[in-house]
Amino acid sequence: RIVIDQHRVALFVAACDAEELDPADLGLHIWPGTHVMAFVLLQMERRGELEGRSLLDLGCGTGFMGILARIAGCRSVTLADGEEPSLRASRRNIAANKVDNVDVCKISWGNGAVDESGDRSFDIVLLSEVLYVARPEVVPWQLDSGEVQSLARLTRAKLKPDGVAWITYGNREEGGAEIFQAAAEAEGLHCAEVPLTD
Repeated sequence: RIVIDQHRVALFVAACDAEELDPADLGLHIWPGTHVMAFVLLQMERRGELEGRSLLDLGCGTGFMGILARIAGCRSVTLADGEEPSLRASRRNIAANKVDNVDVCKISWGNGAVDESGDRSFDIVLLSEVLYVARPEVVPWQLDSGEVQSLARLTRAKLKPDGVAWITYGNREEGGAEIFQAAAEAEGLHCAEVPLTD
């Protein structure tokens, strides 16, 4: 069990050491951006910004952030990932936490994009540690601009007109933050770096 403020989240499927994971299993690791996203969710909860809202956790991995969001007040949560190990882990972690109004579906972007959520849109979209190079072929690592553009397009499509997306990114790849910002702005999204304060 992980304790975050007054909330407890049980994760029965998660990985501690990312270096031993197959690229398809990277979502099972709790990445540094996950801690930041948990902080963001707690701040949103304190400001009343989760209560009654719908949320999509895109690239959900273990489902940790979406489950926390539901416990913290979101009306409904959809956990979405493109990798089967993450979808299985999310289902198991939902059951372990006995949360209702949380569903799981397959969504991916880039080549072979899949969206099993249909035409649903959400008040909040979380993108925690979804930008990375799973199999680096060049040094310094570089994000695929086409995949980033596809992710930005998907984010825009999944947001309600007055919705908000939150992204945490470790900026491991050269120019990654700038690539995502340019892609998001090309889709009509406004990007702003938000300082983490209490």
